[in-house]
Amino acid sequence: MTEADSGSVWAISARQSQRIGWVLLILFAVLVYKYLHGNWSLDLTAIYFATHFFNSGQTDLIYLPGHTLYLLPAPPEYHALAAAEGFGDGNLTPYLYPPLWLAVLAPIEARISAVQFFDGGLVVNIASLIGMIWLSWKLARQTRLGFAAWSGLSV
Repeated sequence: MTEADSGSVWAISARQSQRIGWVLLILFAVLVYKYLHGNWSLDLTAIYFATHFFNSGQTDLIYLPGHTLYLLPAPPEYHALAAAEGFGDGNLTPYLYPPLWLAVLAPIEARISAVQFFDGGLVVNIASLIGMIWLSWKLARQTRLGFAAWSGLSV
């Protein structure tokens, strides 16, 4: 007996469950993007600033000196760049990642604004989240809980 044959009002086929699940995830992605796009992203500020300083040859500003790792007092160059990009006073985070990301992302930073960079990061994060939801459903090998329910519970 399949789910669709169980006689339940809520019984749907696996194909219908997949469609509903993807619709839920796409709706979630659109809503999150609409809510968060165009905003300043504190998490990605460090990456954007580091690529900017890498491109401009100011490599001494990439890794800030000190023994604490997070929310150090930012040097004036950080505040000047933030102001130039339209961000007022606020917390700025230092770059803590391997230098490889600077080399990969530096050409992108040279062509776009900070907010466009943050929007791109947002798209990558949303796509990764949706991919993880789908992958977790596949890895769990759910047969009793359809993709629609899995997606709904995951978001």
